[in-house]
Amino acid sequence: MPQKITLLAFLILFFYSFESNQQEEIAIAYFNTTDQKLIVNGYDLVSYFHGDKPVKGNPSITSRYRGLLFYFSSQDNKDLFISDPLRYLPKYGGWCAYAIGDYGKKVDIDPLSYTVENGELYLFYKSYFNDTREKWIKNHETLKQNAEVNWQKIIH
Repeated sequence: MPQKITLLAFLILFFYSFESNQQEEIAIAYFNTTDQKLIVNGYDLVSYFHGDKPVKGNPSITSRYRGLLFYFSSQDNKDLFISDPLRYLPKYGGWCAYAIGDYGKKVDIDPLSYTVENGELYLFYKSYFNDTREKWIKNHETLKQNAEVNWQKIIH
């Protein structure tokens, strides 16, 4: 009987750790990153919330969270991020919020095209002829509702 309990406990732990690793991989997979798993092209996520504009992070001030790599412009910003990383992560994995909301596709972003709404960071694609941030602002309530539904489809 003790052997059966030990075997059962081992199997539960094995499958739990396998499931945890799968969840982490899924989380990493849906983020918009470089090959090194660097998020938002190396911009300091904390700077979107504190300061006049986002700034590039310093490659010598880094942190990892859920396998993702983050650059920070200062040790203070790194410390703020470490204390509450979920607060600073961009919505929709750092993909263009407008594209997720409008047609449910992952589109790259311009790190300087963003909004912070209700404490959440939204990033957008921007080119010379197409500013999706402006489109988002004009219809953000509907787009945000659609984006929430579309994002769940993408990650599941």
